[in-house]
Amino acid sequence: MLDRLNSNGFRIIQRAWDGENWTGSSTSPSDSACRYFTLIEWIYNNPGLHNPLSPQSFRAAGNSGGLVEIGYALSTYNMEERLDLALMISGPPWGSLHRGCGVN
Repeated sequence: MLDRLNSNGFRIIQRAWDGENWTGSSTSPSDSACRYFTLIEWIYNNPGLHNPLSPQSFRAAGNSGGLVEIGYALSTYNMEERLDLALMISGPPWGSLHRGCGVN
């Protein structure tokens, strides 16, 4: 699938966190989403990777924990100002996460 997207002119950037899952050692998923948001900001503002003045859209796709990462970055860090599309493939691995944080 990635080869087909690439041949159609999409630039593919895959991320992996070194030796950790997406939450790392942070105390909360929303704090951990800051790391993903920082990556998106860096890609968005790096002219070698993305031209914000280009008509080409800026998209993210994720499944499982990667979907959570995108969701928290959208809801906590207003990432919708950067992304034209967020494709949530499958997941998230948690439901009603706010209940585990003492919020009703």
